[in-house]
Amino acid sequence: MTHVLIVDDEPHTRLSLSFVLESAGYLVTDAPGGREALDTILALRGSAHPIDLLLLDIEMPGFTGWELLDALKKQKVSLPTLIITGNSDGQNLRNFCHQYFVECIVKPFTPDLLMTSIVSVIGKKKPSAEN
Repeated sequence: MTHVLIVDDEPHTRLSLSFVLESAGYLVTDAPGGREALDTILALRGSAHPIDLLLLDIEMPGFTGWELLDALKKQKVSLPTLIITGNSDGQNLRNFCHQYFVECIVKPFTPDLLMTSIVSVIGKKKPSAEN
């Protein structure tokens, strides 16, 4: 089963995204910030259910999404990542996403756009029971 880590400082966003993804058959874990996400990713690395996809807000207090991506790079952890952001500064967002080789969608977005973007990022039509 594809395991998605949702990282967002807004509890209602994490809850809504969890509902959509769990309804689609994904295994979901969430974290309220970058540090908690890093701890979760590292703790699950090598487990029966490591994180397969990172759904990441970039604007969070303390440890931002970009800082998390930098920390993962230093740990030599590479994860398919979909940035979810309320920041619609188009050119800067495109530059950052290009720099980190990640996909981005801007809040608010529909469940259909979310699912289409996830399929694009992980290259799968449905969650795999084999992962």
